[in-house]
Amino acid sequence: DEDDDHGGCQTFNLTPGGQANAGGAQKWWEAMWARSQQAWLTFQAELQKYAKANDGDMKVPDIYSTANGYNLGAAVRVVRSRDTHLCGYPERREWLDSQSGWSWNRYFAPAWRTASTSRSTVSAAMAR
Repeated sequence: DEDDDHGGCQTFNLTPGGQANAGGAQKWWEAMWARSQQAWLTFQAELQKYAKANDGDMKVPDIYSTANGYNLGAAVRVVRSRDTHLCGYPERREWLDSQSGWSWNRYFAPAWRTASTSRSTVSAAMAR
C-alpha cells in the first residue's frame, strides 16, 4: 500500500490517533514509545563509542559487550537481520546509512574488505 507510513511494520493500531487509544492504550503506547526511543538512543551511543575506539569500524563481533554490560554485538546483529529499532523510523536507517563504518552485511563491511585485501597482499608476498 502506497500510503503505509510504517513500511509494512505492524503497529497494532496503537499509533497516535489509532482506534485503540481509548482508556489506557494511549498511556501504554507512550510508555512503549519511550522504551523504544531509549533503546535506540542507547544502541546509537554505544555504536558510536565502539566506532570511535575502532577507527570508525562498526563491524562489531557478535559476542562483544561493552564495559557496562550492554551486548552491542547482539544488538547490531538484530538491527541488521530484523530491523530492530528501525521499523517505522526511516531517519534511524538513514543515520546508519550515513555512517562510513556501517554495513548492512557485516561480511562486506569496509573494515573487512580492507582486512581481507591486506591478508591477500601479505599471503601473496609470503608466497614469493
